[in-house]
Amino acid sequence: MRNSVFLALIAGLTTAGPVVAHNEWGTFNPDFNDEAAPLLREMEKLNNSTMDEDKRYFYSRVLLWKPGQTLKGCFIGGTQSERRSIFNSAAKLLTDAKINIAIDFQSTDPFPDCKKNAQGLYTEEIRIAVGAGAPCCSARIGRNGMRKANLDEANIFLGGAPQGWQVWHEFIHALGFFHEHQKPDAPCRFDYAEVKRLWGWDEAKVKANFDRLNNDERDHRFSSGFDRKSIMDYYQTSPTMLVDGVKSPCYNPTPGTALTTTDLEGLRLAYPMSASPTSHTQRMTRVRAVVDLGGVSPGLRELMEME
Repeated sequence: MRNSVFLALIAGLTTAGPVVAHNEWGTFNPDFNDEAAPLLREMEKLNNSTMDEDKRYFYSRVLLWKPGQTLKGCFIGGTQSERRSIFNSAAKLLTDAKINIAIDFQSTDPFPDCKKNAQGLYTEEIRIAVGAGAPCCSARIGRNGMRKANLDEANIFLGGAPQGWQVWHEFIHALGFFHEHQKPDAPCRFDYAEVKRLWGWDEAKVKANFDRLNNDERDHRFSSGFDRKSIMDYYQTSPTMLVDGVKSPCYNPTPGTALTTTDLEGLRLAYPMSASPTSHTQRMTRVRAVVDLGGVSPGLRELMEME
């Protein structure tokens, strides 16, 4: 008998190369950030062009899921034992999260395979690639994983034997969050040339994953201040990655392995228990009736029209 398994969700953010992905740097596939960053920049411009609170709400939640939504979860590849390990890490994280979103895995015996429809596309929102054939570790940011171009593969990649904090980090990306060190007021000054040398990234990838987001507090900022212990922050393999070295307020030589107060604050502001799915839908419907999508890029328009 298949039992419905719901997880109240909570998580974190990262970046790494497509092959080494979540290596000792705790970084995720930079290509995914490259893909989502232009959407975020476009959202910022739209937000800054209006003072209408309903429109700002509409724009700022483009990458986030609906409060109160139940996301369908499934696996691609891996053994039942490997799937259980990922599930247990997520369950340990989410049990006491107290945020207004859930994942339904439908069954834990066995854990379900993701299934493609007649068009060759997956329909589940949380598609986790596991096992020896999957890379680790990376995740597409929020609902960007539901764009048609991305529905032919997983949106969370946790191959091999990832640690619990790596699982949490990627789940938080999948909830729509970027990096802690990219907050508008983060005091980090990175030496881009040194990052390029140490990590082997080109300049565009370094900028996409280290530049501060240029937005204000009314936009996509769901927690206050900067927290170098956040599970969504990069830690440094060498202090030379920072202009100020060990004196930098961002210097952190070890990864965050637990959710901090800042992480919880951000997640709970994005998915508050007080938020009504019905009121969210009504607000979105009201805005869509008056918002002009004429100048919106095809990628962002696709996300906006999902609501």
